[in-house]
Amino acid sequence: MTALVSFLALGVFASALPVSPSVLLRRTVQDFGEVLPVVGQSKLIGKTSPGATIRFGIALRSRDSSGLQAFCDRQAGAGSPSREFLTPQQVGERFGASKDDQATVVKYLESYGLAVTLVADNRMSVLAEGSASQIELAFGTDLREFHGLNPDASGEYDFRANVTPLSLPINVANAVLSVSGIETYTRPKALSTTTTLTPALAQGLYKMQPVMTAGFHGEGRNLGISSFDGFSLTNATRFISTYGLPYPAAGAGKNITVKQCGVGMQNNYQMGEGDLDYQMMLAMAPLANITIYDGSDLYYVLAQEAQDNKSDVISESYSWKLSDSGAQACHQLHLSMTAQGITYLAASGDTGTKIEPYNYPDCDPEVLIVGGTAATVNSTTGARAAEVAWSLDSTGHGGGGGWSTNTAAFNTSPAYQKAIRKLAPAGVTQRLFPDVALHAAGADSKTFAYYFFFKGGKVSADGTSASSPLFAAGLATVEQRLFQYSGTTPAGGRWRLGRLQDLIYAQNGRGDIWYDITSGNIGTLQDGKTPGTATRGWDFATGWGSVSFDGLFRSFSTGRY
Repeated sequence: MTALVSFLALGVFASALPVSPSVLLRRTVQDFGEVLPVVGQSKLIGKTSPGATIRFGIALRSRDSSGLQAFCDRQAGAGSPSREFLTPQQVGERFGASKDDQATVVKYLESYGLAVTLVADNRMSVLAEGSASQIELAFGTDLREFHGLNPDASGEYDFRANVTPLSLPINVANAVLSVSGIETYTRPKALSTTTTLTPALAQGLYKMQPVMTAGFHGEGRNLGISSFDGFSLTNATRFISTYGLPYPAAGAGKNITVKQCGVGMQNNYQMGEGDLDYQMMLAMAPLANITIYDGSDLYYVLAQEAQDNKSDVISESYSWKLSDSGAQACHQLHLSMTAQGITYLAASGDTGTKIEPYNYPDCDPEVLIVGGTAATVNSTTGARAAEVAWSLDSTGHGGGGGWSTNTAAFNTSPAYQKAIRKLAPAGVTQRLFPDVALHAAGADSKTFAYYFFFKGGKVSADGTSASSPLFAAGLATVEQRLFQYSGTTPAGGRWRLGRLQDLIYAQNGRGDIWYDITSGNIGTLQDGKTPGTATRGWDFATGWGSVSFDGLFRSFSTGRY
């Protein structure tokens, strides 16, 4: 029988802290470094190797978070795709931590020999790396290796964790919102990838063919993927060749680059998510520049994406269980990206209304949440025969929707959802989702949603994991057509749409843009009694429904948003 480590045993570790009492007296403990409860329920493997390299991120406190939120709301609600956005430097100057606070954190880390790899221009992040022994000294803690249950109890894995709380000198701690990456227990829940559409059929279903026929394939647009799974880029050439997709002059797949963020996953153990994400983007924007932000820690990836300011549209297909401070730190970066004009999308999840405790980023109003449908199409043209909500099945799978019970301050009904608040049960004040939905499941138990290539072979999959990157890529191609149609350059020189939710909700389900899904049920909502049924207009099963990308372009080009 597996031996478990008790909290009493941890007291032995605490007595060997590598810091003197005089140092501890001037330290403070914050919730960013509490001991994980799972530590006391897991098997101890041993002490973390003193020379092990650890890459981590520190979130700095914004000095004007309410002002940043107000700026994002004003820009997103401006009713025009030619809004002026900020550079990361401008975000930092107006809303980030003070230069002194940022410098204090950097100086402190360097005093312990830690290498600072990024001092973010938005003054919200500091990324660093160093040995385990250096980190133990800097944070007044002790690191150990454990073997225990996954957060969702679906299996077991090895992980690293601090066995005493992280602590920092008070003057440093006051500038810090959160620390991520030191413990490796916190990992994402990959959404399921288990009438199957080819790229051509998906283009036909969502009216992308008129956009592509006009000569637009995403050229010049920059797409990003927040990726936390292994993947192989050799599958890109197979996907492109099989479905006759256009590719850049440099060669098939040469428009895909990988940005390693801390500990990357490329070519490591693969679940299929990493390959699915970039191939769905190729289906709708085959000539766009695609950057895979390859990491294992959410904050580290978001910090790099905000700093680079490269991607116009970013997609994520994972759900996270985060601490309060961790969620707030990620939300702060999403606000920065909104201010910079970046559109960020995420999958709603594949377990109906059962989203807790993996509720992030579903609960973040800055993120466009994409739910799931099940479509039946003409096998030649992709024309819609029927499309319903991806209903909850006997295995507990279905499109995600409802609201999160996450108590974070930002999880409140945003202004753009004012008109639909009456649809929520009495007393529900949280952010509601999804916002939109795309095909995510086969029409029956024998079929799946999309074809893609995995480990060299052609496979098929279900999941909103496909819906989000598909929507993101379609949006990027529409942006390309829209901005070329405009013929003008906005102030700041960056053509972007930014937070798109405000414009989508203002469209109020217009029939030339949104196909209203009125059939299907994703299960009982979080109040325990209200059914998550697809109905006319916005609903908890599919949001505003599925999109016509051609209709979306025409609404922008005519000025009727």
